[in-house]
Amino acid sequence: MCNHPDAAQKPPSWLRRWSLCATDCAVALAALAAWSGLSGQQMLTPNTLANATAVAAVCLGRNLVPLFRTGLGFVAVLLPVFALVALSSFWLSRELLIDRSSTIAFAVLTAEGVRFLSHLAEGPRPCPSERIRMGVIFLFLFASWSAYFTPFIVGVVDERWYGDLMTDFLEQTRSGHFPVLAGQGAFAWNGNVHPFRTAPAHHYLGSILDQVTWERLSPLAIQHLTVFICFAGAAGSLYVGLRRLRPQRPWLAFIISLLFTASPAITLPQIRHDMYMTSAAVPLVVLVGLCLVRVLETERTRAWTWLGVALAGLWWCHPPVALITCCAAGFCLLCRLYSAPLDRCTWIGLAFAVVAAGVVGLGYALSMRELSPLSHPGSLSDPFRNVLIPALVLSAMVFGAGILRVASSAVAIGFGVGSAVVCVLSFAMLHAYALPETLTFTAALCVATLVNRHGASTYLSAKPDLIPLLCAIGVATVYGNSIVDHGKVDVFLAQTKGALSGFFRSISAGGTDQLGIAAWMVFAIAVLLSLQARPRSTRPLAISILLLVVALIPLGNMWRFGWQAAPDEITRVIGVAYSLRFLPATAPLLWVFAYAELANLVSRRVLLHAILFLGSIWTLWEHYHVVRFSWEFRHDAQTTSRHLRSENRALSRFHYDLLPASPYLTHGVADYRLETRVWQAKSAENPHLGPDQYADAIASCLHAEWQTMIVRQDQLYPAWLYLEPHIRLDPGQRRLVQFRWRDPNMRGWLIVRSKNIYRDYMLPQAGLNQGFGTADEHQHTLSLWNSGPDQEDLEIAFKREGAGAADTWPAVLSVGRVRILDYDASQTPVEVLSLQPLQLRTRTDSAAVVETFRVWQPGYRVSLDGQPVPNRPTRQGLLSYDVPAGTHIAEIRLRGTPTLRFAAQWSMAVAAILLLLVIGEAARLARTPNSLLPS
Repeated sequence: MCNHPDAAQKPPSWLRRWSLCATDCAVALAALAAWSGLSGQQMLTPNTLANATAVAAVCLGRNLVPLFRTGLGFVAVLLPVFALVALSSFWLSRELLIDRSSTIAFAVLTAEGVRFLSHLAEGPRPCPSERIRMGVIFLFLFASWSAYFTPFIVGVVDERWYGDLMTDFLEQTRSGHFPVLAGQGAFAWNGNVHPFRTAPAHHYLGSILDQVTWERLSPLAIQHLTVFICFAGAAGSLYVGLRRLRPQRPWLAFIISLLFTASPAITLPQIRHDMYMTSAAVPLVVLVGLCLVRVLETERTRAWTWLGVALAGLWWCHPPVALITCCAAGFCLLCRLYSAPLDRCTWIGLAFAVVAAGVVGLGYALSMRELSPLSHPGSLSDPFRNVLIPALVLSAMVFGAGILRVASSAVAIGFGVGSAVVCVLSFAMLHAYALPETLTFTAALCVATLVNRHGASTYLSAKPDLIPLLCAIGVATVYGNSIVDHGKVDVFLAQTKGALSGFFRSISAGGTDQLGIAAWMVFAIAVLLSLQARPRSTRPLAISILLLVVALIPLGNMWRFGWQAAPDEITRVIGVAYSLRFLPATAPLLWVFAYAELANLVSRRVLLHAILFLGSIWTLWEHYHVVRFSWEFRHDAQTTSRHLRSENRALSRFHYDLLPASPYLTHGVADYRLETRVWQAKSAENPHLGPDQYADAIASCLHAEWQTMIVRQDQLYPAWLYLEPHIRLDPGQRRLVQFRWRDPNMRGWLIVRSKNIYRDYMLPQAGLNQGFGTADEHQHTLSLWNSGPDQEDLEIAFKREGAGAADTWPAVLSVGRVRILDYDASQTPVEVLSLQPLQLRTRTDSAAVVETFRVWQPGYRVSLDGQPVPNRPTRQGLLSYDVPAGTHIAEIRLRGTPTLRFAAQWSMAVAAILLLLVIGEAARLARTPNSLLPS
């Protein structure tokens, strides 16, 4: 029976029942196809066809047989299917297989999740159309993210780095290491903490999914599944929230939710730039928007509490998105404080939000506080100093301004002064990058105060369209002048861009040419203040502007399209920076606020629906191009396996973001067996032992001789030089290649490649002094190895760059000499015995300092021959310890400090409590008819 107030109270017809069956089967089969893709199975095989038949049978029985339409009936129909599959697999292969059962479970449980979401949206007895709408949303999600249903690489920028980190994270959790504090395995052997501690939600979600799927999926498949889960959670929670927010407009909520899933502002960061952390934050941004509307309309304590939880949870997902979302939430609350009297209910709700945010975010703040001293001045990698502290400043300003507005008592004045003290203390730790945003926010706060206290509502009533129109023009101008340079831009547009970009660069994050946080503050305050004061008959204009800004601008830039009349630029010019951070953090809020106003409109519906329809067509067209782009960068099995080979994995700059001098070690593909430096005691000039010394020690044992590198120049492309001799590697073989360069200032790329091996190094330096390069102070040794089953013939090439790169190379001149050595780890002065835990065997003639390849952080424990010894960071931020002369074995474990262990235990306890509260909240919504909630 339907809970909608104007629906007839009658059982659904057979047509509707078959529609529900078709919807459930479609969703379940889409989930089955997704699982088959994630696990690398072929789509059309007897196994998958049998799974599809079993899934369809479960869905049909679930909808048509009265006994199975209850929860117990679902168990009654699912368990026999599992038993039948298991017994048939045992009869066929004499082995009890659970793969097919787990596949069926994943597909059927997805369909059950859609069914449960319809109960959350409308109550215990939802309309059949409710499930159909939810099913269509999920089918659209499966189609949008179909390129990611694969165990292979998908992406264009950082997907390989994120894949390495997910692999390392799952290796640690599967072996029992929890919580994961830093990279420890072969995929992140340098002990990097970013994003394991700076934005850990993505990896912990992946670990949960890994356990739920019985560790049947590869780390890359788990990473892709997290993307779908995050966006499915965002779309599902948005639809449920909108339905509960305005029960009388179900189809409008469906359209808004469908457009949200197709909005380029949401999908672009992941598909074009592989922003997995941003994707993990999208569901919580949606929750923030829903809670904000509830807070502004009902002042319920529950809404305030969940608002605090969502804002604090965002910091676990992605600190930049969290900062922007907290600013946007502060704008809305600021408008609330300045547009309505403050009562006891408001203060109680605000207190609940602050307490909830503090409880949820305490563990993250403690963890970041320990990492903050590791970052070097001028670094953007310190979330505590550059992100969390500015957020505290802005929050204190909002809170203090709200209290001082009603400063009629000593208590209120005391709170206001306390907020001012917090601001002053925060400014003492504030980084210069956040200073313009804070100052601009302060100016906007003063303007809002003056406007509100001098009768602005009367002025806005007389000129209701002025502020939103100015905001629309301002947003359009800034977007149009934030684009990349293009030859079609005329002189006038170029001059306008030059005049405005300098202004907005001064208030944008990090000094880049993009729309900054401060600009969003001004626009959001103006729009929200105008919405608070304007008559209802003039709201459609502002709402339409918001929809246009969110739906049309993010991809291709409609303003540039209008100026240049170049249709091919719609889908090509999408790499601008503002699409990565600001739009994903603000677009969900604008969608929710626009729906809240649209659902209340009783006039001008035809005009608004026409605008919404046109915006939908444009958005879906752009979304189609984005989805097509994701398929173009879906790699095959050979490319993925080549990347997963250890000899091809490069450590990018992000692995060393917290180091004072990055990259200190070799940048690119490096062998951790050679990246340990040994310094003589009381010496800080050059390492006593490093890669060159390791190679010299092996060469002395093998009596290896130097060979001249013969140069062969490419006739068609003179910049390319091919060096001989070639190097042959048998399966499992390791070799060291030691160079002596004739010209220490050679500029170009050294490339080592074969059928399955590829690596390149930028010369004259691939790393700083202790990394690989050509100058005397650099290391000159590379480690090559073959982890595959086939023999590899490696070619060494050099691509010259700079002045004279195309000159003819004299035939008699070589680039230097080379020495090729068979690598034997037992002959090196430092031998890596294991990575988890890190065990090193050192052989030194005198007392020395061992500088490992692990990034130091508080909490490392070092034992030398079973006895604990102190450790400390070097000037480059790497972990080091002292060793006496002789042969010694050191074991290095990361156990964490008491503060970090408390933060981890606190966070896990809070997560468990929040999980119970979420389950309880879902059960409450499923039992509560939607028509009984206030609209």
